[in-house]
Amino acid sequence: DIHRQATSAYLMTREELKYRQESFVEKIYVQKDNPLRQEHLHFIRCIHGSESPLVEGSSDIQTLSIAHTILSQIKESLPPL
Repeated sequence: DIHRQATSAYLMTREELKYRQESFVEKIYVQKDNPLRQEHLHFIRCIHGSESPLVEGSSDIQTLSIAHTILSQIKESLPPL
């Protein structure tokens, strides 16, 4: 469980000082199985046509392009050996 504080506030009048704090508890679902195994099973189900991919190929290509650009910029900024 994750306990989060949503808001807090002070209310001051001549007679009193009030403090109010609101919070909530967030339940987090954690997969107990091996994440890599789950990814492989999902991939196999996609190949068999029983599931759809969670991400589109275009976003993978865009991510790869960004990573390649970053690596190129790092290599360019390194001093020669």
